[in-house]
Order: sequence, then structure tokens, then C-alpha cells
Amino acid sequence: MTGKEAFLKYGKILDILSIIYKILPRAVRLKLFQMHRNTNGKIGLAVRYALIKGLAKSVGTNVSILPGCYFKYLENLDLGNNVSINPMCFIGCAGGGIHRRQRIDSPWQYNTVYKPYI
Repeated sequence: MTGKEAFLKYGKILDILSIIYKILPRAVRLKLFQMHRNTNGKIGLAVRYALIKGLAKSVGTNVSILPGCYFKYLENLDLGNNVSINPMCFIGCAGGGIHRRQRIDSPWQYNTVYKPYI
């Protein structure tokens, strides 16, 4: 079963778990998120998704946060659909969230970076 199929199957349960977590104070949810940072397996994926859904600005469907990820300024994080955040990465969202494509057929847009020759 792929991750997308698993999310379709268990998505409602994750939404209910997220609602239950939202009852807790934000400081407790942040501590729980830190405690489950390195939890392996499907339980870790489910707990991190349910917690980040209540901590971030917005979270789409089928978001996979693998063990060992570090986040700062979660209140500004904006994740789209079908996002995978791989192990041992740091994401700081002081100025906003992760880029999100508005239309599936629109190309990614990159800024041109000019480096001086030495």
C-alpha cells in the first residue's frame, strides 16, 4: 500500500486525532511534537501529521514528516498536498511557509541567481 492509499484509508482517523490534539494547549502540543520527532514507523508519521496539522498555518493532505526533522516558527508553516519532508532537515518559517503550486499544470518558478566571477 502506498502512502497516498494509506492516507485515503486512514485520513479520517488522522483528522479526528488532530481535533483531539487541538484541545491541548499549544505549548503541550509543541512538546509532544518534539517528543515524537524521532518516533519511527507509521505511528510516528501519524502522530507528527496530527500534531503539525494543529500547529501550522495550514497543512494539506498526504503530508509525510519523516523522523529527525526540525521546525522553527511552525505557526507560519504552509504545506500543500503530497509533501514529503525527509529525515534530518531543518525548516524555519520566520518569513512564511513552503512554496505551494496553485495549479497542477503550472511550472515551478525559480529566481535567477547571479554569482560574480572570481
